[in-house]
Amino acid sequence: MVADRAGGVRIGGQDRVYARPDLSWVPLTDVEPLRVALAWYEGASSPLVRGFAEVVRELAAALREDGTDRSGGESGDGAGPATG
Repeated sequence: MVADRAGGVRIGGQDRVYARPDLSWVPLTDVEPLRVALAWYEGASSPLVRGFAEVVRELAAALREDGTDRSGGESGDGAGPATG
C-alpha cells in the first residue's frame, strides 16, 4: 500500500471510509465471506455487554430473515460467553 510494495485485506465498505487517490481497492469475489463472532469471558458480563449482545442477535436474525445473511447457514446467533 506504500510505494507499490504492500497490500492488505480489508472488510467491505472500507473504500468509502478510507477513500484516497493513492490507494486502489479491489474486491475479492471468489472467497467465502468473513465470519465474525462476539464473545466475552463467562462471568464477565454486564448490562452493557448483554444489551450489545442482544442487538447482535437481533441483527443476525434480521439478516437471516431477509436473505442478506451470507454465513452459509451455520447455526448460532453470533454472540455468547467464551468458555475455556
